[in-house]
Amino acid sequence: MRSLDHCAAEEINLAGLLYALADPVRLQIARVLSDGQEHVQADFPADVSQSTLSHHMKRLRQAGVAWSRPEGTRCYVSLRADLEQRFPRLLGTILAAGEDQAPPLGASAGEGQAPPLGAPARARGRPDLPPNSSPQVR
Repeated sequence: MRSLDHCAAEEINLAGLLYALADPVRLQIARVLSDGQEHVQADFPADVSQSTLSHHMKRLRQAGVAWSRPEGTRCYVSLRADLEQRFPRLLGTILAAGEDQAPPLGASAGEGQAPPLGAPARARGRPDLPPNSSPQVR
């Protein structure tokens, strides 16, 4: 049987949790896990590949957010039981704050949201530049 990267309870730290939950895919996974039930792969974001999902699960296990329980050919994932004891209400607070700010995965930036850094200058609020140009760096 393969070994999973679960950290010890005393190794769970605030910086690691916040770093793990800063990724939109991992935040969405944590939202699914927050119901307190065990989940299988089909319950998680379908817009990422299997290898990407595995990577995010590993990061959540290493940070102390998720607990994986392999059984036969399936792996059941749940929220780590001692997370709430170590950092009371932290995950709930992060998930509640994230609901107001994060667009659903796969959605493009909408009204009032900053365009991606690689967007054309006009989209970044530079109407002084022609549509297909960028500022010159000297």
